[in-house]
Amino acid sequence: MNLFKESLHTIITQVFCLLFGIGVSIVLNRVLGPASKGEFVSLLFIPQLVISCTTLGLAVSGSYFIGKGKYPEGDIVLSNLGRRG
Repeated sequence: MNLFKESLHTIITQVFCLLFGIGVSIVLNRVLGPASKGEFVSLLFIPQLVISCTTLGLAVSGSYFIGKGKYPEGDIVLSNLGRRG
């Protein structure tokens, strides 16, 4: 039952985030117009691309190892922060 409840919570959260994103996109399109929206997207895209490329999958690997329980959680968090555990 707990798995079902958590799965339902995750699905509802994802749907809410999707609807919120669509709403924000509509407002941005109306307020900024086509030319300004392109500039805004460029300002957001470059930092997001850099962050995506520089994390090197640490969040995913950290989640994996915490789920496996092979290492203490504190060591994994410190490792992800760039400190020795």
